[in-house]
Amino acid sequence: MGHINTISIEKYIYFESIDSTNTYLSNYLSKNNPQDNICVYTYNQTNGKGQIGRNWFNDEGKNLALSYAFHFQNLDVQHQFYLNMAISLGLHQFVSSIINNGRVSIKWPNDIYINDKKVAGILIQNQLKGRLIGSSIIGIGLNINQESFPQNLPNPISLKQHTQKTYNKAELVQRLEKNILSFLNILSINSKAIFTDYIKHLYRINEKHSFINTHSNESFYGIIKGVSAEGKLLVDISGELEAFNFRTIKFVINNINY
Repeated sequence: MGHINTISIEKYIYFESIDSTNTYLSNYLSKNNPQDNICVYTYNQTNGKGQIGRNWFNDEGKNLALSYAFHFQNLDVQHQFYLNMAISLGLHQFVSSIINNGRVSIKWPNDIYINDKKVAGILIQNQLKGRLIGSSIIGIGLNINQESFPQNLPNPISLKQHTQKTYNKAELVQRLEKNILSFLNILSINSKAIFTDYIKHLYRINEKHSFINTHSNESFYGIIKGVSAEGKLLVDISGELEAFNFRTIKFVINNINY
């Protein structure tokens, strides 16, 4: 794959409150066309978006909503999922460095779980230039100091709920950046290591699990064996290896579909 030059953040933008850091950054880039790598963050996002248009719930001042804009020189479009893996691994390593008990894993394609509960999520929007990824907006939602969540949310958890500790949010922004940049820079020199590490940390890897096929709405059991280079989830179903695209399969966790 094409190499990415060593990456750093050149500009920071903080908001006390904003509807969506991803939306702001997208508009900012379209109007200003900057070449700097930018970080936009807030502790009060009022209309955050997750995968498939889902809203990201945020209790004012308790959690982190953050978006990075990264500009790449030679990252091939066919390796878009490698970028997803690198960001997921950075966030996985960050959460793992904070908690000292419980299993931290990456629920395909890019949610971060503590045991069977979601502590963080990622939304990536790539801007393509021919066969290359010219730039990416990478949104991250992280539950930090929230003590309770609405009952209609399926399976959230915060760092504070798990560890019983209150965290300095500004300090966590710096720690998170260090981990994200570390894996982006590894990606530029050793994509194979990124691929191997991602599979190693997959949620329920090599375990029998219940799923829903979203096309047929049928439930089935299978064993996650890994992912393809294109990002398809590889599941062993009764001895046959099948590949699933995003949104064609859902996990069943505690009798709820995700």
